[in-house]
Amino acid sequence: MADRQSKDYLAGAPVPESYLKMSLPVVAGMVISLIYNLVDIYFISLTGKTELIAGASLCTPVFTMLIALGDIFGLGGSSAVSRLLGGQKREHARQMSALSAWSALSCGLVTGLVLLLAKEPLLRLLGADEGTLVHASAYLGWICAAAPFVVFCFVPVNILRSEGKVREVFIGSVLGSVSNIILDPLMIFGLKLGAGGAALATFLAYLIKTLYFVWMMTHKAEIVVLQPSYLRLSSADLFEILRIGVPACVTNLAQSLAVMLTNRALTSYGSKSIAGYGIASKVLMVATMVLMGFAYGGQPIIGYSHGSNNRKRLREIIRFAFLFEICLALAFTALLFFGAPVFLRIMSASEDVLARGTQALRYMSSSLVFMVICLVSSCIFQSVGQAGGAFAISISRQGVIFAILLYVFSSAFGLCGILLAQPAADVLTAVLSLILLRKCVMSFG
Repeated sequence: MADRQSKDYLAGAPVPESYLKMSLPVVAGMVISLIYNLVDIYFISLTGKTELIAGASLCTPVFTMLIALGDIFGLGGSSAVSRLLGGQKREHARQMSALSAWSALSCGLVTGLVLLLAKEPLLRLLGADEGTLVHASAYLGWICAAAPFVVFCFVPVNILRSEGKVREVFIGSVLGSVSNIILDPLMIFGLKLGAGGAALATFLAYLIKTLYFVWMMTHKAEIVVLQPSYLRLSSADLFEILRIGVPACVTNLAQSLAVMLTNRALTSYGSKSIAGYGIASKVLMVATMVLMGFAYGGQPIIGYSHGSNNRKRLREIIRFAFLFEICLALAFTALLFFGAPVFLRIMSASEDVLARGTQALRYMSSSLVFMVICLVSSCIFQSVGQAGGAFAISISRQGVIFAILLYVFSSAFGLCGILLAQPAADVLTAVLSLILLRKCVMSFG
């Protein structure tokens, strides 16, 4: 059983204290996990080869897709387990966690094999040319090998929080990231493997992280379990995971699509534009993941409150989440807009890439407030089991609305139009999110 203190944070402690207690280790873990992305680009940029940076950047949508698949079983399972624990259905929660874990591992294995078989056509689709293909191919090969571990790790990372074990999640995230940071220079420069070395370091780091979480699930956790004896192949349980997990997956798949479409649109402006956009995306991702960490960190207490039918506490959590996230987004917007040249100079020594990256980062960070409105709304829908609202937001912000605006803006305004498409899509989707959320909150009674 989760300890008394963890249960109090889920059920009865003051909302700000509960929210921050559950969120801060998640935020720290996510930020540390993302550091290796920046480290990859940093060490790759030290080679001085723009094509190598661009080749690694072109693989970002593939890694994002693996994260999206992990979200199906991690966020879908976490939502279900939180609501089951709120309803005091502990044995069913164990069965749900085991089903999530084994399904994620199987999905990652199949996905990795498919990606490996379709490697070159996929890279061409992502925008690789003769100058970047060899570097992108070396990078993608090891990412394919890491696929089962990447997808699997999202299950313990998300569901352990439902059990109140946020510290254990933090330790696992730190372990994987520190391993990656240590291995990166050894693989890139020590073994002279270039972009492939960065991806090999990622593979080994995720393997280490997976071994830690397997040990945690088989020896320490009481709800989040891996033992086959708890595995119950129930179509109803699998549907419950997919019902919430698929919209979460669509969110990240849409992000992959958005990056792919943007990279293809930037192709006509040269590899330096792609490299600048790729580096700007990595920097923005740190701010985005902090905001996501606080949003997802609140999911266990939202799900628990909904499962226990505590409507008053649920409304208080939602109000606090929006206020806190919007204030934080405003701070990040100012920091990234004015500090863009400083942050990007750390990642690239090329003045041309720096100029393009600075322009991209300023455009991309301008709509963070609207992005968090979409993000918090989507997390609320996922936590309370309302898949429709989460799905609508998912297919809009970086899907249908973004694709339409990218086509229109790029045709009308060129390079600036490409960079303006996502901020404009954020604004429109935020309006849609608030309309849908108002109906959802009114249904709470």
